[in-house]
Amino acid sequence: MSALTTVTKTANTQTLRALVERLLPSLEWRHHGIGVLQGYVREDADPEIRVHIWSRDLARPGMEASGDVHDHRCDLVSHVLVGRVVHEEWFAAPDVAGTLRRALAGGGQ
Repeated sequence: MSALTTVTKTANTQTLRALVERLLPSLEWRHHGIGVLQGYVREDADPEIRVHIWSRDLARPGMEASGDVHDHRCDLVSHVLVGRVVHEEWFAAPDVAGTLRRALAGGGQ
């Protein structure tokens, strides 16, 4: 993980999970093509609060080719209530032909 990403487990996880379970039916949902449903708890306020449900089954056709690589326009804090988070940092790197390819920070590809 980079210095920009911190994963912390807290005693509040169970409480947050119960709260989200109660809120699910009342949320306004949007489908993002990378494979996530976004439920808006608090929008157009600071901070915005969203619930994200990730599933490969939610990815739109063609997303397998580009993957779920994305960035954010703002700082954020995530609370993972079920499952796990994977954080990878990618950058553009020239290959031997002089074109750009995606490279995983730390030497992977």
